[in-house]
Formats: sequence, C-alpha cells, structure tokens
Amino acid sequence: MNSFFIISYVMLWAIVLVQSYFMVQAARAAKKARETPVLSPEETISRIMRGDHGVSKGRLFPQLQFETVQHGRIDLANNSKKGAIIAFASTSCEQCKLIYPIIKQFDQERQDISIMMLIDGPFNQVAAAIEKYDIPVPVTQITKEDMARLETGFFPFVYYLNERGEVQTKGVVNVHEQLELLVEKGQML
Repeated sequence: MNSFFIISYVMLWAIVLVQSYFMVQAARAAKKARETPVLSPEETISRIMRGDHGVSKGRLFPQLQFETVQHGRIDLANNSKKGAIIAFASTSCEQCKLIYPIIKQFDQERQDISIMMLIDGPFNQVAAAIEKYDIPVPVTQITKEDMARLETGFFPFVYYLNERGEVQTKGVVNVHEQLELLVEKGQML
C-alpha cells in the first residue's frame, strides 16, 4: 500500500507541474495579445490604400523569376524595360475582375514596362480567367503560401518595381488612373 501511495503522490505532482506550465504559457500569450494593437476594419483599409501593406518600399521583391501559365519562364530582373508591374489577383475575388481590362489596356499603352500577374486559385480557374478576360501578360498561378512568402494578402494589389527589382510604389488598383499614378510616382523615385 505504501508504494501505491508514493506513485499516486508523484503522479499528482507531475500533473500539477504540467498544468502550471500550460497556465503560464497561456498567460504569456494573453499578455502578448493584449499588447498587439487591434486595427479597426476602417484602419486596415486605410493602411492598404496608403500602401502600408506588403513588401516595403525600397526593398528587393522576394521573387523575380516566375514559371508562367502561358509564357514559360519569366525573369523580371533580366529585362531591358524601365521597370515592372506585378499585379496580384484571385479567381474568387469579384473586385479583381476590374483589374484584368486595366492590365490589358496598360500593356498595350506601355511597352516600356514589364507586366506580370500572379493569380490565386486552382489552375483550371486561372486558365479560364486568362481566356475569358483575354489577359495578354504573363500569368503565374499562386497559392496562399505563395502570398505569405511574397508578403501580400490583399487583392487586387499592385507593385511597381524599378529595373533592379526594388519596390518603388504599391497599392490597391481599381481604375486605370490609379495604375498610371502608381507607375508615374514609382518612376520619379
């Protein structure tokens, strides 16, 4: 009977120690959550519109070589153009449908700039979007993991990169004039 009492006593203390450890970890996580500022939806949208989202201005874009759906391998770092536009869209984003004709028109007007689209969605839906909207620029299918790696989580979001692949300007684009302004500002830097 004595050994049973000792074993149960040791087990009880082991349970108390494990439970205490998890309670301390939970308290630390709660403290960290309280210290992290919570943004209202309005502030989040404001930050996106100001370009406070994504890869920082002046930083090299995380990836400059892409395997595209319809144009093979593209290397934005080794081209002879004045800069590059990388536009993010999604097959499940209604707002993104507005950017396809904007990109198409801009591609026709500005042959001096490389344009690349990264579209989130299943391959068959990306291919269907290319066909439906007659997207003439190279398109790469991406996933949520790619979005995280490329530090971009919103659609439609556009970066303008200089010849070296550094982010000059960025932001949400819904009309042709926004894209023109984004490029114009980027070329002035």
